[in-house]
Amino acid sequence: MRYILINIFVNFFYSIILICIKVNAEHNTIKILMEMPDISKAQYSAQQLSQINYYFSTMNSNSTELKEINIEFSYYDDKKNTNTDYPKYLKYLDYVIEQLESSNPTYDMMILDDRFLFSDISIIENSLIEYFLKSRKFHKKFRDLTDYIKPEDIKHHDEKILNDAYFENHLYGLPYELDFDVLYYSINDTGIISTPSMGNITWDDLLLTESSINASLLPLSVALGNDDEFLNFFIEYFNNYYNVLEETRMSDPDYFNIFYNKTSETVYRSFQKFLDKCSKSNIDQALKTTMEDTFNSFLKKERTFFKGKASYYSFQDDNITFELPPMNYSVINEKYLVLNKKSSIKPEILVKTALQLTSKEMQLFRAEQLGMIPTVDFFKDESDLASYCITHPKVCKIARNIKQIRIKDIFKVNAYSAQFMEIRLSLPMIIDKFLRENDIEYLKRGFRNIIEVKMINYKNTHNPSTIILYIFMVICALGSIIIMIKVFKYRNHPYLKLISPHFSIIIIFGFMLSIFTPLSNIQNNSVQKCKFIYIYENLCDNLILFPMLVVTFRIYCIYTNQSKVNFGKKLSNHRLSIFVFISLLMIVISCTFIVFTKEFFISTSGNIRSHRYPVCNHEGSTLHIILEIIYESSIFISIIVMVKKSGKASKKYDEIKFIYAILLILFVDYLLSTFFIYIESTTLFMILCNVYVLSCVICIYLLVGSRLLYIAKHPQQDLSESDGPYQNYFNIINIADFIPVIGEEEKKSSNSSIKKKLKYSNKNSSSDLNLNNDDLNDPIANDPNNIFFNQGLALLNKQNKEEEHIKYNIKLK
Repeated sequence: MRYILINIFVNFFYSIILICIKVNAEHNTIKILMEMPDISKAQYSAQQLSQINYYFSTMNSNSTELKEINIEFSYYDDKKNTNTDYPKYLKYLDYVIEQLESSNPTYDMMILDDRFLFSDISIIENSLIEYFLKSRKFHKKFRDLTDYIKPEDIKHHDEKILNDAYFENHLYGLPYELDFDVLYYSINDTGIISTPSMGNITWDDLLLTESSINASLLPLSVALGNDDEFLNFFIEYFNNYYNVLEETRMSDPDYFNIFYNKTSETVYRSFQKFLDKCSKSNIDQALKTTMEDTFNSFLKKERTFFKGKASYYSFQDDNITFELPPMNYSVINEKYLVLNKKSSIKPEILVKTALQLTSKEMQLFRAEQLGMIPTVDFFKDESDLASYCITHPKVCKIARNIKQIRIKDIFKVNAYSAQFMEIRLSLPMIIDKFLRENDIEYLKRGFRNIIEVKMINYKNTHNPSTIILYIFMVICALGSIIIMIKVFKYRNHPYLKLISPHFSIIIIFGFMLSIFTPLSNIQNNSVQKCKFIYIYENLCDNLILFPMLVVTFRIYCIYTNQSKVNFGKKLSNHRLSIFVFISLLMIVISCTFIVFTKEFFISTSGNIRSHRYPVCNHEGSTLHIILEIIYESSIFISIIVMVKKSGKASKKYDEIKFIYAILLILFVDYLLSTFFIYIESTTLFMILCNVYVLSCVICIYLLVGSRLLYIAKHPQQDLSESDGPYQNYFNIINIADFIPVIGEEEKKSSNSSIKKKLKYSNKNSSSDLNLNNDDLNDPIANDPNNIFFNQGLALLNKQNKEEEHIKYNIKLK
């Protein structure tokens, strides 16, 4: 037994030691995520990657902080992402963001290319990017290196490459690797060697020259099925016709117009013919070709040229060489090492490790062992760079002669330019459709939408439809003010008191403010404006809904016999006004809280394939919209339920028009918010805005219009003359004060019908109006303002008695 206990204790102690060693090893291992290359042969083996770790350990053998650190590289397997709709690079980005947002991430660092770094930054963002990747402003999830790194520690990098790692003067990545497009061919092909220098010919010239040499071969192998390669090739070909490099962009602010004006059609047709010749008229098949397919085709000598990356030279045969593309235009690809902010390893350790991995010594080591191209300035005359150029003269020569195309910079035209991430996702599809369907206008519209957004300029007074809209808004707003004045003037009129004039004025004011709501859809280019619009629109909606709810509730309480004199006090204008005021104040406070605590931004409804329309958005907007829908729907449903339960009374007093008004304004608002994004015509958009304004006016008419017209046709002279020409007024029970006058026996009955109550009172009371002692002393019941209410009930009692008397005489006869 003793032996068994000792054995258990030893095993337990040994297990604890192993766990501690494993935990310590994991804590000292920095894991780096890499994207899987487009060619399987370009994938580094575990042995090759382990050389980096070995060299890193050698460099830091005397460092107390880094000597125990191990580096572990891993490729992302895109097969884990089962979403077949995602391009390969989008799957990788999706996984990177998952790691950046995880509380316990697997990877401490990631290697990202420049097409991802800050490619989501734009004044006007695309909502589809957030939909696909479930995130935005990805750079905020990286470790900010600004305070950790001194400028002299990274001065060995090429200045332009280093600058691309900064955003708003903050450093978020370290240059890790450089690459660019080249053309591979066999040195055994003497015909190609005898062709003119690539710097002096165009793509079309290359095609003609090569076709005359090797008529039996397909001339060029390009991975058109890879979106990045497809876009690179398109821009490189375009530059043969029109230079859009940095010097052109600086001298000509309108350089981008060349992509969608009449002149561009010549280039697009030429590009289409070029690919048609390269693919031997099988363009559909060519557009599906992957990088792996093109490389294998080149190895099988089915193609003369293979368009690939310069870093591929490390695994090429000795008889294969490479040159820059025609006219030396080549798209460069920069890769950066970024740090995961959620990593459990100390930031100081990660930063020092990143500096070592991106140092000049490490980059030259990777260049020798793995064929990676360093991010150094090849024009500097330095001894270590000179030694590299001795062993890799071809790379250095090309790096110095290349006409760099920084593809992201080409599309940074103005403040409203589309995010490059959207361009990377959509533009290849647009070009693809042009090549398949020959729709050149679709292609030109796609380029135009990159720099243009569909905004109506509110200062454009030259457009007649704009002028008409503004005039119509002003007229309707002034008319609303006049109506509010009229309602206030006749607020004591029995035909208006039924619908609570004070609250009706608030509702009309809400509709008047809503008249200007279409302006919120015009030129949404300011975050501050978006914040104001958010508060303004919520205030407009609730200025309409809350008073409608209150008025409906008052009528409901009266005509369902839910109120008594004491409850009527609580339904007085003063108390309900306080309720409405507090409710509106809470709405304004909650909206203001959201404005100051949530980030507002401008996103586009649509994309560059159709149009881009800027709309206001903010963090958590989806949840807020859902809550607003639930909240406003509950108010609307409550109004419907109370109107239904009020029975004939709601129809008699036109309470049903509240529902019509809400339905109308909701329907037109839905039309405006849904279809305006698809309207390209400014005139048609303005017509829709006018329809919305008109709907607000119709809602005001449904509320008080018919009543004001009746008052205008029948001016009130003497309300005290019950037998005069205005006695019809008293066929309407004035519920403005909501004091139901009932008989002594009402406590024994729960009937909701006013007529039944009056009959009951006539049969059981010797007078028309019997109040209990509490009611006689009630200040509201004795308020002289309730004269219409009391007179109305008295007249109804009188009419009921006359009807009963007539029926009695008929029976006697």
